[in-house]
Amino acid sequence: NGNSSRFGKYVELQFTPVGELIGAKITEYLLEKSRVISHTEGEQNFHIFYYLYAGLTPEYLNKLKLEISPTHRYLVSNSVDSVILNDVNNQKMWREKFQEVTRCFSTLGFTRELLFQMLSVLITVLYIGDVEFGVDEDEYAFVENSSMLIKVAGILGVPTRKLDYVLTTVVSTLKTGETICKKCNVEKASALRDATAKAIYSRLFSWIIAQINASLGKDQWSGRVISVLDIFGFENFKLNYFEQLCIDTANEQLQFYFNQHIFAWEVDEYKAESIPLENIEFVNNKHICDLLLRRPGGIFSLLDEESSFPRANDETFLEKIKTHVKNSEDVLKFSRARNLNFTIRHFA
Repeated sequence: NGNSSRFGKYVELQFTPVGELIGAKITEYLLEKSRVISHTEGEQNFHIFYYLYAGLTPEYLNKLKLEISPTHRYLVSNSVDSVILNDVNNQKMWREKFQEVTRCFSTLGFTRELLFQMLSVLITVLYIGDVEFGVDEDEYAFVENSSMLIKVAGILGVPTRKLDYVLTTVVSTLKTGETICKKCNVEKASALRDATAKAIYSRLFSWIIAQINASLGKDQWSGRVISVLDIFGFENFKLNYFEQLCIDTANEQLQFYFNQHIFAWEVDEYKAESIPLENIEFVNNKHICDLLLRRPGGIFSLLDEESSFPRANDETFLEKIKTHVKNSEDVLKFSRARNLNFTIRHFA
């Protein structure tokens, strides 16, 4: 599924005492925000952007006072993307899907005005990706296409100067509470632009889930619930982003939970009741969970700690791992080459 939604969800189905379904509540986990700004070879962005591209009618575009084109950087990162966008069959399918999505929102109680606002924010995410930076005489970044900046600020309802500041200035807060503001170069400004796009998409996504819950939920504290966990599976890409590590960590935790409940605790209960039981062998992944999540000294804990230092970088983070993570040679491997790669061999 080249443009899979890539998030986990926990759905609680709520019932009356006689078994009648009365509502539901959705909790979302680990949205793969990196897909908004880039995707690996053979994959695509989120479905909704393609639905917008093909499905927005002149009526919608006139109402929004916006346009969407096949040249947005977040949509087209290579020649293959251009072929996909211009495929007639794809466009027909996307138009039908866009109509289906809008009907679903209407069924859930979203007003037409609210839908227009949501679509505006989604298109703004694409516009943010088209913001370009130049270099001034002091080698700091500045927004080169100011017209795009003005357009984005207008849609979001924020002052243009404030948005410009957000995209070109790094703000760090020290443990002492002191705030340091520093103008950045083009590379960092580009990262800030992409982080802003990801954050807006993620906030909108969470807001939509909250609105759906308000529409579906009948009794937040209902004790008669059947819960379904639908979580992403393990994947191994050529380039694995931070979100993939979070996804794999979640799967490791689920595997550990499964091991405890199905194997370890059940075996203990059999032994306590003197019930004969054949020896059951299973892979105990507790050491992997500890490597990732132990506080202090786990990978995520060290990353949190290192991120609070203004001069921290990939090299200092790697050195911290080498210094603090001990007795994990079987699952944690460092590259022999002079690069910043390390490998975590894990089970789930």
